[in-house]
Amino acid sequence: SRKQVKFATPEQCITLIGYAPGGVPPLGHRTQPRALYLDDSLQRYSQIYPAGGASNAIFGVSLDHLVTITGATFVDIRREA
Repeated sequence: SRKQVKFATPEQCITLIGYAPGGVPPLGHRTQPRALYLDDSLQRYSQIYPAGGASNAIFGVSLDHLVTITGATFVDIRREA
């Protein structure tokens, strides 16, 4: 069966992950996540710039390296605006 991924509320982001929305980095979370997911659409890029812990902080990393250091899985989780 297909599992549904739900977007965290702002309160859940802060409580569970330790960062406010807009600044959630892909690693270094307050609690160990059960799983990390990257949206399939990111696979078109070789270099990406994820949040670095604040809404005005980013860092550059190759997509391959990000997958390696996070163990993330690619899935279709993009939400249409």
